[in-house]
Amino acid sequence: MADPVTAMPNEYHFNAYNSWSQTGAGLLITGNVMIDGRYREAPSNVVVEDSKYCDIELLKQWAESATTAGNQCWVQISHSGRQCPISVNRTPVGPSEVQAVKQALPVFGKPRALTVDQIRDIVDRFVYTALTVKECGFDGIQIHSAHGYLLSQFLSAYTNKRCDDYGGCADNRRRLLEEVVTAVRAAVGDDYPIGVKINSADFQKGGFTEEESADVIHMLTQLNVDLIEISGGNYENVVFVDTISGPREAYFIDFVDKIRELSNNVPILLTGGFRTAKIMNESIQNGSVDLIGIARPFASNPENIRKLIDGELDVLPEIRPYMPIRSFSSSVNTLWHVRNIHRIGGNLELEEKVTMGSYLWIFTIGMIFCYIWNPRLANGKTNVTLSLVFMAFIYFILNIIF
Repeated sequence: MADPVTAMPNEYHFNAYNSWSQTGAGLLITGNVMIDGRYREAPSNVVVEDSKYCDIELLKQWAESATTAGNQCWVQISHSGRQCPISVNRTPVGPSEVQAVKQALPVFGKPRALTVDQIRDIVDRFVYTALTVKECGFDGIQIHSAHGYLLSQFLSAYTNKRCDDYGGCADNRRRLLEEVVTAVRAAVGDDYPIGVKINSADFQKGGFTEEESADVIHMLTQLNVDLIEISGGNYENVVFVDTISGPREAYFIDFVDKIRELSNNVPILLTGGFRTAKIMNESIQNGSVDLIGIARPFASNPENIRKLIDGELDVLPEIRPYMPIRSFSSSVNTLWHVRNIHRIGGNLELEEKVTMGSYLWIFTIGMIFCYIWNPRLANGKTNVTLSLVFMAFIYFILNIIF
């Protein structure tokens, strides 16, 4: 929702987070806040890196609007790594030169491998962002090391082909995450909450495994973190949209049950698939998890969250846009929810169903401006030809749907 040029929060953020604060949720965790504006996950990300992308007063206003009902709000800080779209940068960075593929969309450039000096700069950027949001009044931070973003890329042997201290064995692949957490903790102090989001696995052959994830979780418990969030998958394998073993709730609950003893009393937040009050309550009561994470239903209709917490609703309704080509389905689903977040932020009426207008927004404003070409950014060449070809293809798809 941020303007791609200023990369700062605005009225859309203030309205949306105020609305979510009123739901009764105890903890809000923001979407990706990037530590480096050159390598964003999307053009409209908030960036907190230096005086160029840092308006302290706007950040303070965001923190205030997100906590109006007495809840906490933590900032999720991240680096997209190779999952930086060509609309932002045609040459992203990563642990190695392994290009990301987002289903049928040619939206990621081939990354260049980071040098050791650049890795050290990334550690410093995580520290700067954490200190800044602490200064602005946010209650804590979450370091994003899941969903295929940079720290997650270093953990996975599939994307990390390095032969130095940051690659090779699992201990080396964990090194960057360890350095980031250690440096951030030293900077913000022992009393400021730090969470880490990590995959149970990335579900790719030769990638990050459950056994490796368990080892990372054990490491994190030794680094004085305050919360570990479990999720899974990445842009190439979106298991947090398409369930692992058919329709069910709490996609990663089996993994959490396996590693519960390793958590060493660090609270576990589980996100992915929760929709019924019954399963949420059971997961808390039987000790599987300490906190329940909900994402897309907040974007569908915040009022439903309030009703669920107040006992007026047993099941969170879910809207899934129809997409005849499966390779586009998760992107369409995600972008419909992004569109609805914009409507929440703009105090507009929320959509109860997917309309022709929804699809037009998804495939133009959503896919093209987000992934392929954004007129507000001047990084790299603007891929107008690809955009026109893509629009012609989308016209064909919409004719199939309608």
